[in-house]
Amino acid sequence: MEEEFEEIKELPKGDDEEESGPLKKTIGWILTVVIAVFVAFALWATADRLSNYNVPLFGYHMSVISSESMSRVHEENADFLAGHDDRYYKNDLIFVKEVPSFDDIHVYDVILFLDEDLGAICHRVVRIDREDGQIWTRGDANNVMDGVVTFDEVVGIVTGKIPEIGVVTLYLASPYGLLGVSIAIVIIFGGALIIELMKKDEEEEKKSKALASLEPPFDKPDWPDI
Repeated sequence: MEEEFEEIKELPKGDDEEESGPLKKTIGWILTVVIAVFVAFALWATADRLSNYNVPLFGYHMSVISSESMSRVHEENADFLAGHDDRYYKNDLIFVKEVPSFDDIHVYDVILFLDEDLGAICHRVVRIDREDGQIWTRGDANNVMDGVVTFDEVVGIVTGKIPEIGVVTLYLASPYGLLGVSIAIVIIFGGALIIELMKKDEEEEKKSKALASLEPPFDKPDWPDI
């Protein structure tokens, strides 16, 4: 009986269960990593934005285009911008690389700088005064230059973009986005825990039934009639 019990302790799994087990674990790990990346990304983006872009990640910042001032070329800027086809549209996510010195900024660079009244602005450099340390910028779609920008106000040079994804970034970096991600984590991990507990209960029930089938039938003794 003891040998039979040892055999029952590890019931053989079906082929489908053996094949789906590793796949489910892999999918679970992938979802966990994706969610963790989104959470870390949202936290960093929020901290960077709230600190006026003082929390770089490997020398880079991210921002979101909030207007159409770089989406097209104003007719008065056509000659100046000939051969420069980089356009940035509202809700584009841009990558901004920090520059170590004033000399690393050049005419035609698209920079992100901070304005005391308007916040972060992404415009193109149209003029530089090296002696006085002054920069003039203008949106490609505008026909007037911005005010003078100093190097201390420059966040960095725009090096790339992901179209339209800025809306997602802004949402993730918002309190509602962080709350939504937290709720998603609780649901996913809570659901996974419940499923595992249900599986264990099913396995215990199968083992109990298998053991019961091995027990010898109970013969009722023949009691004399009184």
